[in-house]
Amino acid sequence: MSKVEVRFGATPELIELIEIITKGDHLQAANAEKLYTQLSLHGPFAVGMIDGRPVAAGGLVPHFDGVLSTWFLLDKARLAEGGNGLTPVIREWLVEQADNLDIRRVHSFVPVSEGPKVKGWMEALGFDLEATLEACAPDGDMWLFKYLPNRGG
Repeated sequence: MSKVEVRFGATPELIELIEIITKGDHLQAANAEKLYTQLSLHGPFAVGMIDGRPVAAGGLVPHFDGVLSTWFLLDKARLAEGGNGLTPVIREWLVEQADNLDIRRVHSFVPVSEGPKVKGWMEALGFDLEATLEACAPDGDMWLFKYLPNRGG
């Protein structure tokens, strides 16, 4: 059985995950440091680990009082190897952040091209599909998910 853990504010692990995801893509790799800065400095974040290797990261970005958005980075190949144990831990973290930061709403944009597995994962985290935004993603449509902590998540 795989060892699943979450590290909060884990800078080296986030950098490693960005490097894994951008490997072989020179354009993304050139922007890896900029991506790290954009993701890590705006709000709380966590890195999901399986057997000591980073497989997912996510964080919250405040927009205004009580309203935040999320970001997620996923190494889908590694996550498929045993990432199911991360979902309840991430959901619990989201509930804690909602309490600690007095969050009214969290929203997340996900390209429809990510497919039904990612959609199902967002729903397992407690997000509800709010809308499909036409021609909003680089490759087509975008899903808009919402998490409303005061309405049962």
